[in-house]
Amino acid sequence: MFIKRKCLAFFLIAFLLIGCSRIVYTVAIHRDPILKPAIGSKTYALIVVSEDPFKKIVEKKILNLIRKSLNERGWREVLSEEAKYLFGVNFEIMSTQHVVSEGVSTYYDPEGKAHVSGGGGGSYTAFQRTVQVVAFSRDSEVVWTADCFSEGSTPDVFFAAKYMVPFAIKKFPEEGTWKKKKITSFTSFF
Repeated sequence: MFIKRKCLAFFLIAFLLIGCSRIVYTVAIHRDPILKPAIGSKTYALIVVSEDPFKKIVEKKILNLIRKSLNERGWREVLSEEAKYLFGVNFEIMSTQHVVSEGVSTYYDPEGKAHVSGGGGGSYTAFQRTVQVVAFSRDSEVVWTADCFSEGSTPDVFFAAKYMVPFAIKKFPEEGTWKKKKITSFTSFF
């Protein structure tokens, strides 16, 4: 009985000391109602549009996520002149400063003396990471867009894109809005 309690206590403490990080994101997908994409030929090409060297590297990494997701679904990458669909991406990172304040409380001891506690607080920066995936028809008409949003403590848009973009591509050519939560890692404090 003593050993069972000790094991139970160990597992309870271990569970409490393990933390996990997660990502919460929203994917809003729209499709042109007139130019409904017909899936027929599953060919695609990827296009890089950024001129900024930093953005170009991240853009290529995100396009590689699209490539991997489409290939897993049986699509074939071809030259842009031969592709039924062209996929491009755009992304943006914005920061917001949040102020957190702690309330002030006053209590009186038996002698009538006032004691004030609290009043602390601080601030933190949150980063809004946005990735937009756009699918064009061969004649350059936009036929499908996926707007992917996530807010978190890191400005690394690719961290968020690793989860949002594959989810969006799995939905192509559907439309709709999805809010997703995913555990990204477990952290142990042992």
